[in-house]
Amino acid sequence: MALIGLMSTVLGIFILGLRPANPIILITNILIGGIWYYIISLLQVWIWPYRSIHHAIYECLTGTASLLALRAKAYDELLKPKDFDAQNIVLHLKLNAKQELMRDLLIGDKQAMRKGNLKGNRLLAIGTDVIDLYEQVTAIHQDYELLQKELKEIDALKHVQYLVKTLSIALYKCSGRFLGKAGLSKTLILGDKFEADLNHLIQLTHSSSQSLPKKVATNIQSIAKLIRNIDSDIETNNKTEFKKVEYIDFLSKQSLSINDIKNQFSIHAPVFRFALRLSILSLIAMSINYWIPEQHYTYWFLLTIMIVNRPSFGLTRKRNSERLKGTVIGLVLSFMLIQLSLPIWLQLTLSVLSLLGFFAFNRIKYLFSVFCITVMVILCLNLYHGSPLLIIGDRLIFTLMGCGLSFAAAYIFPIWETPRINMLISDTIGANHDYLFSVLNFKNGNGNLHQTRLARKVSYLKFASFTEAIESLKKEPQSKKLDMAGLLNIQVLCYQINGHIAGIFASTDLADSNNSNSEVLATLDYCKKESLNLDITAIKKGFHNNNESSPLLSKLVFQLKQHFS
Repeated sequence: MALIGLMSTVLGIFILGLRPANPIILITNILIGGIWYYIISLLQVWIWPYRSIHHAIYECLTGTASLLALRAKAYDELLKPKDFDAQNIVLHLKLNAKQELMRDLLIGDKQAMRKGNLKGNRLLAIGTDVIDLYEQVTAIHQDYELLQKELKEIDALKHVQYLVKTLSIALYKCSGRFLGKAGLSKTLILGDKFEADLNHLIQLTHSSSQSLPKKVATNIQSIAKLIRNIDSDIETNNKTEFKKVEYIDFLSKQSLSINDIKNQFSIHAPVFRFALRLSILSLIAMSINYWIPEQHYTYWFLLTIMIVNRPSFGLTRKRNSERLKGTVIGLVLSFMLIQLSLPIWLQLTLSVLSLLGFFAFNRIKYLFSVFCITVMVILCLNLYHGSPLLIIGDRLIFTLMGCGLSFAAAYIFPIWETPRINMLISDTIGANHDYLFSVLNFKNGNGNLHQTRLARKVSYLKFASFTEAIESLKKEPQSKKLDMAGLLNIQVLCYQINGHIAGIFASTDLADSNNSNSEVLATLDYCKKESLNLDITAIKKGFHNNNESSPLLSKLVFQLKQHFS
């Protein structure tokens, strides 16, 4: 719905700006183009029905492979835990979004989920393994100093680093098969050297008196098994029938009732506040457009406002900056290309390539996307209308006006993250509590796998929302008054606790799940409640519990509690 509204508004701006002599012909051509695109899309789905799902799985696998490559650094003696945790959290955020897309595309595809559809069964089995694989990767131990110490004692540190790197490379190669690339055969996907090194590691860990090296070896075995399963599932359809009703629970719920719409018409509703701000800005821009009717490109002013404005202050500021930088760089290059007096065919070719770059990078690198569209617009308009200096000048002036007004308006009906950060902390800790509770119940035979996986998904989503809020918070003016170091410490602890719970879920050792679990659950529940009253301007610094006999999860939860005590 949001995309339809945005595209309709942008289309309206273009029509106002183009001022067509015959609007009926223009909108008819647009309608024909839309129908043509729709037909081509249906044809693509008919020829390649699972292409989007394949690409989503590919993105998840490559993201997980990147996480594995990063995890290999945990076995480097020069590791800096602070930077390492920050990089892990960034990858977690990206992977969470990719996994959500994969789930929505797969489970939301009625054809793939149809009863008796063998390809759907196969893709669902792969998707489940992909999520389980991510859980195994995050389950690698979090106490890096102790990890390196114990592995070094049995001369296994380099072996483990090699094995994790090999798993990362194998997963990259396996992911390529979802884009039609030739993958390695199933028997060679990890190689003979990997198997020999893994067996050697298992022998070393069996001779160790410490439990940690054994857990690391088991974890690597589990990751290797899942990679083999995914590689094997690519070509086989021999999968058991799934329960459609259960998997529907993993879809993101989107309600559109009358009450939901009514609730948005409130000054306290973020959507309404953003819509009000955008309406005021549009009114100002339209008024200016009518005051200077002789200008051909005043619609760039309104278009800039519509594109760079985002609900949160931080994102609007970031978008503004990228829009300005991309426009200036694009204008400079465009001017240089025009001065070279290139042949028309070459200028049109560069325009086509720039347009391709705009679409390719619009969601992943907005600055480069703006640079590309600026080059395309200037070259094309210069070919058809001439007066390059006028075009470049108007593009720069109206972009500056649009970005300047948008930045100033970000303080009108702003959507700040500060007032809701306490609730997000509470939700994240609460989700970890529920995840651990579900895992413990499942391990003790009182729960089921479906509910545990749902709890896992919710914990990932809550942490992702918390992380996104912190990133936006960093760009807000109030951030200077907040204890950002304390907030970031809470963020890291929540991530580590979540990873360790995943380790308990993935572990076959029931003893892990019974160790001080009541105390840990009670402490998490305490932190969840107390976080609502936390003074984020002066967060107490947590400290490490040096009691080596205490399990890692208890240490992490104890340290988290220090922020709220």
